[in-house]
Amino acid sequence: MLVSLFTTSCKEVLGSLDNPVGAYVEIDETAVAEILPTQEFTRTATTISPEAIVYTSSNESVATVDALTGKVTALKAGTTTITASVPASKDGLYLAGSKSYTVTVVGKVVDLSKETSHYFAEYGDVLTGALNGDYALVIPDGVKVLLKGMSTNPKSWPGIWCYGDATIIIADGSENTVVSQTTERAGIQIGPKGKKLTIEAEKEGTGKLTAIGRMYAAGIGNGSAEVSGDIEIKGGVIEAIARDRSLSSTWGSSAGIGTDDDGGSVGDITISGGTVTALGYDGGAGIGTCWSGPSCGNITITKDVKIVTAVKGTNAYSCIGKSNINSPVGTITIGGKTDVDTTGESYVYEPSK
Repeated sequence: MLVSLFTTSCKEVLGSLDNPVGAYVEIDETAVAEILPTQEFTRTATTISPEAIVYTSSNESVATVDALTGKVTALKAGTTTITASVPASKDGLYLAGSKSYTVTVVGKVVDLSKETSHYFAEYGDVLTGALNGDYALVIPDGVKVLLKGMSTNPKSWPGIWCYGDATIIIADGSENTVVSQTTERAGIQIGPKGKKLTIEAEKEGTGKLTAIGRMYAAGIGNGSAEVSGDIEIKGGVIEAIARDRSLSSTWGSSAGIGTDDDGGSVGDITISGGTVTALGYDGGAGIGTCWSGPSCGNITITKDVKIVTAVKGTNAYSCIGKSNINSPVGTITIGGKTDVDTTGESYVYEPSK
């Protein structure tokens, strides 16, 4: 009688021609409740059977799966079931077996170069291409988007205009640039007080986002004396530049990340991951306020960042926090410390050093 013995973590499994056993296919069966088009992930299965595991998707128009590796690629909105299966073994000792999990894809791929008017993003949009013309790219309240090789350069609007809570994910390996060409409009203009802009990396953190404000507006923050909400950067390669440096005029004070020069305010600013560069202009801090009128909440930079570089404007008091010694700014915490001097021309925080 042909017999095979395997030991699992809990029991010995004995298979024979007279009494074949199950293949004990194991995979994480937790549903993937939300993934955006073009995003990928890999989930692998194990088995005690000598036969190869094969992965299939029940709806390949929604998401495909590599039959050999289990790598899933999301395509369009919908739900599919990913199944890992093995056939009955050729030696007759193991039965066929399978395990499955569901994947739900939300959103759609949007080529901004094809838009001919203002574009109001929808939840799960994957934004690609250049939005040409004087059109606004608006992220409505509660919407999450993935930036994947996109750009904006409107004459009359912020580069991206957040109407409320907004989440921006930067696709790995992509380069994205948003520029405002109008005075008092930020590169990324955040929502009102009580709302929050969250910027995060996709997985590897290799995607880049450059945000450039116009005169009297932040790279990321506000413009036009607005009372604005919070900002958190969790990952990616972020460059926030106050005021387009290509302008011949020397006017236009503002912070790289933070406030404008016209009496507005922002809430808390938190940087908890990624590589971040913030360039203030004239009376603007790299991260924080501009001149003496605007105010800013707490500024926190955690030990989880790769590197944060803040450069103040020529007439600013500090690189992080106060643009003027009397500026109303909350508690500044860098790497757990609240007594860090950032009054030099530039300040670099790199926890690994």
